[in-house]
Parts: sequence; structure tokens; C-alpha cells
Amino acid sequence: MIPGELQRVEAIHPSDFLGNNLTLFIMSAVQIRLYDMFRKDLLLPDDRAAAFVTAVEEVIEQKEKEVINSNATRDDIRKLEQEIHKLELKIKVDLVRLELKIQQAKNETNKIIFLTGLVQFLGIPGGLIAIVKFMK
Repeated sequence: MIPGELQRVEAIHPSDFLGNNLTLFIMSAVQIRLYDMFRKDLLLPDDRAAAFVTAVEEVIEQKEKEVINSNATRDDIRKLEQEIHKLELKIKVDLVRLELKIQQAKNETNKIIFLTGLVQFLGIPGGLIAIVKFMK
């Protein structure tokens, strides 16, 4: 028996010999308190109070099942971990590609700076020589 679960028991009672069955419920302490509240405070008959306690218990069980079904299972967590790992690998690959592009751009910039300096180095003496020849 699950704690808090109502269990129906057929009792042997002298009235059983007259053809009447007496049904007892084995209830938890919380269920008994609810039953007493419904019976005494709300003035419900015994059978209605018991039915109401049973209905409340069914609603609680349904909510527990919904909560259990909404929680992630180990398999769900494993799948998420695998997806995270795949994304981490993709990010690493993208970072390597980005670093490669940055290095290529840096090399191209260095080549351009070198060629500009070489042109200036050759152009300045050539210009001076041209000016000197033009003045003579």
C-alpha cells in the first residue's frame, strides 16, 4: 500500500449475517483530518466526506504525475549534454577559422606595408636624382 492511499477492506460485523456489508477505509493521518474537517466543519455526511477526501487525493496524485512527467529524465539530460558538446566543437572550429582569417589579413597587411616602404625607399632617391639632373 502506498502511503496516503485509501484501501477498501471488507469487515466482518454482526450485521454481515443480515446481508449488509460494512466497508471500512484505512486512511492516513492527513486523510483522517480532511475527512473530519469535511464531516464536522462542513457538515457533510460520512459517505460524501469520504468521497471528497478520495477526490482530493486523486487530484493530488494527478498533479504529482504531471510534475514527474515534466521533469527531465537522465536520457533528456544526456541528449542535452551531447548537443552542448557538439555546439562547443562547432565554436572551436569557428574560432580556429577566425584566427586563420585574422592571420591571413595580418600577412597581407604586412606585405602591403613592406611594398609601400620599398616603393618609397626607391622613389625618394630616384626623385632626388631626377631633380638634380633637371637642374643641370
